[in-house]
Amino acid sequence: MQNEEWDYLLKKFRRLGGTADNIKLKKGKNGRGIFSINPGDRSKIMTPKNILIKRSDIQLCDNNISIKTNSKTAKVEKEFIEHYYNELSWGNGGRRDSQTFLSQILSMPISIKSDLARYRFIDKRILDYQDNAETLLERFIDERAFQFEGESVLVPMLELVNHSNYAPPFRATKAGIETPPFPPTHSELLHKYSGKNSPMSLWRTYGFSSKGIAAYSIPFEIRINQLSIIFRCFGQQEAGNESSSTGTIDSKILSIDSFPAGCQSHKLPFANLVSIIAPMGAKPDIAKNLIAFIQNINIQAREKLLDAIQAQEKYQAPELCAALRYEIEMIQASLEATESSKL
Repeated sequence: MQNEEWDYLLKKFRRLGGTADNIKLKKGKNGRGIFSINPGDRSKIMTPKNILIKRSDIQLCDNNISIKTNSKTAKVEKEFIEHYYNELSWGNGGRRDSQTFLSQILSMPISIKSDLARYRFIDKRILDYQDNAETLLERFIDERAFQFEGESVLVPMLELVNHSNYAPPFRATKAGIETPPFPPTHSELLHKYSGKNSPMSLWRTYGFSSKGIAAYSIPFEIRINQLSIIFRCFGQQEAGNESSSTGTIDSKILSIDSFPAGCQSHKLPFANLVSIIAPMGAKPDIAKNLIAFIQNINIQAREKLLDAIQAQEKYQAPELCAALRYEIEMIQASLEATESSKL
């Protein structure tokens, strides 16, 4: 993008109430991103409420992003949003990146796709993806959607800030959505896309691989004879709410939505398991044997997928393979930490 176009967009953005302090657009190690101009000053982006656009108000018209006529967005804001997305986002790499991910899914061998769905690494509906404009737009929006006041919205300008698990999350205020309070820096501005990312969830949602906070278990069902219960995990690839994390009992079946098989805090999976089954009367040795079993089946599932992908001559999925490796390493480290600890 030419500097003149970037300056024009910044000028329009600020006129509509946006904040864009001490920022420039350039390419770095994470691809295109936002950097500070003066490392001695603070940087900030705040996208105001009036140019947050509901995903339901977005459509394609002649392969360009447009706002539906029944949208409540004002004319000036509508013109800015359409110009921004068609010149800088959808029309300047965003469409291509979304198409690349969908092409990877569409060309994926059925056996690999089925395993990814069975392990809940992808949604089953992805098996039926069609190569059309509607699917492409849906994927583009999914990669950029923020939550604001209970709505899924697109956020011009702020969407340009790249992800880091070690950065603070964005902030939603009454005025709009803004970057976290960055200290002065000469580096790229980054924020955390979501609270408890796993490498596989980052790949599934955004199409890139990155080390995550946790790796969540595939679905499992284990009979614990000593407790006369069946322990079941549905394999949700994100942290469950408080009640689903502690489990629910129904006819001697202990069910949880998700379970961290691996974590950067290596001992957390074992501690989490103890908190779930200790109220049932489980002794520490039961928990230790159970966590080892859970972690091993998770490592084996990911290794099987890696081997299947790498055995393909024509199919390449480097970001997916990297995400699987990150999770294997994290689960293996948690397994070793538990094995070496004393009960």
